[in-house]
Amino acid sequence: MKRLILITLIAISWSSLYAIPLGDEFTYQGELNDSNGNPHDGVFDFKFVAFDAESDGIGNNLGQFNADNVQVSNGIFTTKIDYSILGNEPFMGDKVWLEISVRIGTSTGGYQQLLPRQQVTATPYAIHAKFVDAGAISDIEILDESITAADIGPSAVGTTEIIASQVQRRVTSVCSAGEFMQSVNQDGTAVCVAETVGIISVTSADIVDGTIQSNDVDTNQIQQRIIGSCIFPEYLTSISQTGNVICARIPIGAKSALDSTGNVGQYTSIAIGTDGNPVISYFDDTNSDLKVVKCGNANCTSGNTINTLDSTGFVGKYTSIAIGADGNPVISYYDFFNGYLKIVKCGNASCTSGNTINTLDATGVVGLYTSIDIGTDDNPVISYYDSTNGNLKIVKCGDASCTSGNIIRTIASNGDVGQYTSIAIGSDGYPVISYFDNTNQQLKTVKCFDASCALGNSIITIEATSLIGYYNSIAIGTDGNPVISYYDVINGLKIVKCGNSGCSSGNSISILDSNGDIGLFTSIAIGADGNPVISYYDETNDDLKIIKCGNVSCTSGNNINILDANSSVGQYTSIAIGTNGNPVISYYDSTNGQLKFYSCGDERCSN
Repeated sequence: MKRLILITLIAISWSSLYAIPLGDEFTYQGELNDSNGNPHDGVFDFKFVAFDAESDGIGNNLGQFNADNVQVSNGIFTTKIDYSILGNEPFMGDKVWLEISVRIGTSTGGYQQLLPRQQVTATPYAIHAKFVDAGAISDIEILDESITAADIGPSAVGTTEIIASQVQRRVTSVCSAGEFMQSVNQDGTAVCVAETVGIISVTSADIVDGTIQSNDVDTNQIQQRIIGSCIFPEYLTSISQTGNVICARIPIGAKSALDSTGNVGQYTSIAIGTDGNPVISYFDDTNSDLKVVKCGNANCTSGNTINTLDSTGFVGKYTSIAIGADGNPVISYYDFFNGYLKIVKCGNASCTSGNTINTLDATGVVGLYTSIDIGTDDNPVISYYDSTNGNLKIVKCGDASCTSGNIIRTIASNGDVGQYTSIAIGSDGYPVISYFDNTNQQLKTVKCFDASCALGNSIITIEATSLIGYYNSIAIGTDGNPVISYYDVINGLKIVKCGNSGCSSGNSISILDSNGDIGLFTSIAIGADGNPVISYYDETNDDLKIIKCGNVSCTSGNNINILDANSSVGQYTSIAIGTNGNPVISYYDSTNGQLKFYSCGDERCSN
């Protein structure tokens, strides 16, 4: 009879115990020799049958597991026995013996039984932990959080396995309408109380003073007491979770003189460059030149560059500036010496080099009251006054620098018309122009129906009374309809909000400021909130003023502020909205003969 030496091993790694489930296998190792004690080599099939008795031929069969093609080397073999395949859960605490049979691995015949049966010793009984009796393990034997839901099979723990004084039974009842749940019993039944019992609401009187402190609250949800204050000129911007105040410096408007070299600063016009910094064209009366200043920052406080653009004779009155599609300024102006309309296209953002100067109209005395905008084709369009014929005219440039392909048209010629022109490009891409009819002393508009105003232009009288429309300025509201500021000799500063794109109906007219002779040199822009903001000159007091409208038509909530009251200031105003949403204004200081600039601290210029 062949002899079997049995060595049984269970190999457990602590790292794998926590990382991968153990499974149902245990390792079995033995020694297979022939009847003479010589060790076998080769591949063999083994059959393992579990019994509850030691002697051959007796006892109950607890299950069988076959291990095929097991390698035997020098008599030693190792295989794994899957306990779950045995079927009857033999390792429940009673002794178990394995009856082992063997055959050559390539054989399909019967097995030769090896005697005696081999007793399974303690190590495999670790599997018994799956079936520990109720109450065998208490909280003392369980490490904190070492058993999770994934370690407990379905229905493995029921009411008989728990201690009700330590573990809550499932909640099994609800409270009726008019009751609230006060507590839950150990068996899961709810304790209900009528809503009229106890405190219905909690007020400050229900909380004992001092019982809730800072360390008792979640600062993500509850604000701690405010600590600190802001010191002028700072203001409170926010409060941290812990109650600390966060302050910021109050933005205060700043005024400065940009050019003081002689008598400079008349006929100013301002635009915002693509870098967010203002660029201003103006007239140098001392030298009779056209000049431009490019600010070095948004407030023009440093890094400014001043350049003379045209000094050929007496040039530079009635300037108007816009930023081309390439980011470089383009400026229309009047050549007084020759009576021409001229334009300069800057070669860079600060007009320091590469500038191109062109004469656009030389037929008579033309080019007064110029106003420029950039069409949807990126080419300039300019409205201006023909003094020789008393006409309103327009030039549509054929390219970005107006060097070729220009189209000149007379837009209005009924009497002496066209002074104080102001142009804007409507939401349809076509020009709309406000101007003064000197013959009738009225404010008028013309709406073009194509880009060069060649098709059926519509001329509208805004107000039929006289002495109305001086110093007008036009902008397009967020609704696509024009809004125009202007001077009424009798009533002061006024505004019209057009009811449609051509101002032919639904117009709303309002008096904005009538305290004295007021409203000259108006300039209008649309604020970041969609409401107009207007700079203008108070001739009675010689002050620069501004009004921020409270709505799109300026019918209510308007805010008026004096920006500069130092001697005689505020003529030739021009306004734009900075990248921060706050207005910036260029203007003339006639007392000192300076070009001046005002940067508002907020959108209303109240600081």
